[in-house]
Amino acid sequence: EEERHHLATIFNESLNEIYVFDAETLKFINVNYGAQKNIGYSLEELIEMTPLDIKPNDNRAEFRKTIDVLLKKNVEKVEFETVHKRKDGTEYPVEAHLQLSNLGEKQVFVAIILDITERKNYTTRLENTVEDRTQQLKVALSKEKELNELKTKFLSLVSHEFKTPLSGISTSIM
Repeated sequence: EEERHHLATIFNESLNEIYVFDAETLKFINVNYGAQKNIGYSLEELIEMTPLDIKPNDNRAEFRKTIDVLLKKNVEKVEFETVHKRKDGTEYPVEAHLQLSNLGEKQVFVAIILDITERKNYTTRLENTVEDRTQQLKVALSKEKELNELKTKFLSLVSHEFKTPLSGISTSIM
């Protein structure tokens, strides 16, 4: 009993979103506090919903296709990225880890969801920095080529300017 209580506490206090939903009806059975807090729905609201209600970009057929590989026991776990929609309408990117489990006699799915907003923001910032640096390097390379051309023209001009009087002097000496 103590161990079960400890596991329930871990489930509820996890900062990651954890959803347990029926494999047949897809209705949520339990959702931890971290998920309720992040998505903005209460447990009472969520148990009337399915994962499709919080996944604006997926339809039932696509979602069934994703979970069928688990039901057929082709794989033990499915991982994918998607977008979740909060109660207030805002959307955020997530990484979902989904596996099939049993709750008594009932098959259920356990989904552990990681909010990857910061990871996506970091990647975007990194890509923007790379793009900025690339532009700076292109400008610097262009200036370097321009300076190189000016140097070549200058040396050619100086060489020509020295050759002309030296040719005259050389001719006069001979």
